[in-house]
Amino acid sequence: RSPDVNETIRNLVAIIAVKLQTLPKESLDCTRQSYLKTCQHLQMLSQKSAHNASEIATKLCETPFILCLRDNKFLKPSDVSFDLKFDGAPYLYRVPDELATVVRHLLEVSNVKQAFGACDFIRALGHLKKDKGN
Repeated sequence: RSPDVNETIRNLVAIIAVKLQTLPKESLDCTRQSYLKTCQHLQMLSQKSAHNASEIATKLCETPFILCLRDNKFLKPSDVSFDLKFDGAPYLYRVPDELATVVRHLLEVSNVKQAFGACDFIRALGHLKKDKGN
């Protein structure tokens, strides 16, 4: 039987709990593949019914589940957008191209924005100010 929404989200949570920075390359590649397959399954479930999509959105919208291989970390949907044209790390990121292609629907269901708005940039500036101690 195919895993349901709750089981698949539990699997995703287990994957995102892994400390990516400590993994050797082979393990990182394996974790990345498991991550992609899990996200693809969640996407398929979200496309099956509005109820599934709503349940997935509720559980993932505040969860750092978007894999950023460049920094070997997971990001919240509020920290990424599809159309960011510059490097805004460590506060704002562009959705990695592979994820934008392979699991775009899942990301959209999880409230990833097409583009950041003024409030997002103000929030990033607030984090920068706090981090710099000013």
